[in-house]
Amino acid sequence: MIPDQIKIADDLLRYVKEKRGYSSLDDYPAYLQGRLHLDEDISLVKKILLKQGLIQESPTKYQLSLTSKGFNAAELGYQAYLDKISNAERLDNEAKTATVQTAKWTKIYSISAIIISVIALITSIWALLAQ
Repeated sequence: MIPDQIKIADDLLRYVKEKRGYSSLDDYPAYLQGRLHLDEDISLVKKILLKQGLIQESPTKYQLSLTSKGFNAAELGYQAYLDKISNAERLDNEAKTATVQTAKWTKIYSISAIIISVIALITSIWALLAQ
């Protein structure tokens, strides 16, 4: 993660910890937006923290909560937590982070490919109609 995303992770983990380990799915985004974090980065960091098992989401209770690992990371700070965990866990976390980021870029590239295909189709139709 880039430094801005690490700051978001710290802010999110500490915020939920201050709320006794739970936050509604509306509260934490408003808090993070108030700290001038971008929605796209907030969403990406949330997905990474979910994959790393630091937070969990309960759609039935409409809340986000910290796991025991999440409490530890909130206490230490996200980067310090990553520095402390074992190499095996660190590699696993890096793989999960890469998976989330790859999914984001795949979506962007897919949308770009669709747009290019539609433009090519319209150009072809236009050329046929001009004949």
